[in-house]
Amino acid sequence: MIIVLEGPDGTGKTTLGHQLVKDLNVQYYHSGGPKTPKELEDKMNELEIMAASNRCYIVDRVPYISELVYGYALRGESLITAAQHQRYKELAKLYIFCKPSARHNAQMSLDFKAHKPKDHTDAVIKNKDKIKDLYDGVFKKIPHIVYNMDNYKEVLQKCVDC
Repeated sequence: MIIVLEGPDGTGKTTLGHQLVKDLNVQYYHSGGPKTPKELEDKMNELEIMAASNRCYIVDRVPYISELVYGYALRGESLITAAQHQRYKELAKLYIFCKPSARHNAQMSLDFKAHKPKDHTDAVIKNKDKIKDLYDGVFKKIPHIVYNMDNYKEVLQKCVDC
């Protein structure tokens, strides 16, 4: 079973994921962004195996959502097709949308991280409004709960109920 954390950079996904792992005693998986179609296929296969297992995984981003958003926002195209998105979105038991807020814009972590090169971070900053709009569009079509950095207990309970 997988519980997916999704949302733009800096909205608290990783922090939330680590806290849920600690409180629920489950596994953590960060999928990262696929760079090639082969890497995308490999990550999708891993997610299918995790979803079918008896273990619970907190998954920090899934490529069938994040690549769809970031691919269009940063490159004008995505490695994910609409058919793949439709097929894979059923894998998760629960989606948690780490939704940006006005506070997010003021507190967004723009520190450069090993898995986020400077050119990527610069492109995200430049396209942050487009990224937020694309995420909003995706989550209009997927049942989810919203995490806003103030409702951890509610999110934790939804995960327990899963």
